[in-house]
Amino acid sequence: MEENKKILLATSNKGKLKEFNDIFNNYELISQSELNIEDAIEDGLTFFENALILSLIHISEPTRLRRIS
Repeated sequence: MEENKKILLATSNKGKLKEFNDIFNNYELISQSELNIEDAIEDGLTFFENALILSLIHISEPTRLRRIS
């Protein structure tokens, strides 16, 4: 069975995409904009709360991809 090497990133920020590509260079990273997923409003009080907001948006999207928020 072939390992799934795709990860959905909860961002459309090109700088973040580049940083994640440098870190996860053995994976195919897909930005949310490539799947026509709109940016979430990150109005949490902490980075953690914003990550939860992003994760919840992506949980509702029908993909079988790993996700990073």
